[in-house]
Parts: sequence; structure tokens; C-alpha cells
Amino acid sequence: MKMRLSVFSLLFVLLILFLLYKLFLTPGGKAGLPPESALKTIDKAKEISADSSFDMIMRGVNSFKQEKGELPSTLEELVPFHIRVLPVDPWGRPFRYTPQEGGSYTVASAGADGRFETSDDLVKKE
Repeated sequence: MKMRLSVFSLLFVLLILFLLYKLFLTPGGKAGLPPESALKTIDKAKEISADSSFDMIMRGVNSFKQEKGELPSTLEELVPFHIRVLPVDPWGRPFRYTPQEGGSYTVASAGADGRFETSDDLVKKE
């Protein structure tokens, strides 16, 4: 009985070590970081979250425009009648709102790097 318990314990420890190896080592061997596929999944989840916030903001802007006959000059004008609170992007930063001539507008997130006008920006136009 004691031998069976030791073999089971050894197999259990080896399984745990294998799982830790898979979780914390990327294919490039960088310890402490999740695998690249997990990072891509996290990035995709943040994009989906941003899309949800974009939709909320755009509904608020369109509601404001329908009620007042013009676009708001800032997103703060939407609170509290068209949006309860202004959402922040998935990285915790405010969205940028830019009204344009002719009644169109743009809502943007600076993306993961926190800087606008870079390749990771998320932008919606109406």
C-alpha cells in the first residue's frame, strides 16, 4: 500500500510540474509570461469589451443628437441623461470623441500602448 501511495504521489507531482511548465513558459522559453495564444485571447477579449463600450457611447451620442438636433461637443454632455456613466476603454483610459462637420463623429481608444495615432488604436466612425 505504501508503494502505491508513493507512485501516485510522484505521478501527481510530475503532473503538477508539467501543468506549471505549460502555463508559465512560452514556446520561446520566457518564464513568467503566459503562452502567446493566451495573450491573443486576452487582446481579443479587450477588443470585444471596447466594442461594447463603443456601442454604448454611440447610442448615447445618437440619442443626444435626436433630442437636441446636434452632436454633443463632449462625451460628458451625455451624462446622466443619455449614459449613466462614461465608460473607459479596456486599458482604463477615456475614449476620445471627435465631432465632425455634417453630423458625423469618431470615437476612439488609444489601445494597449495608450497613444493615439498608432497601429493598435480602436476606432469607430458614425
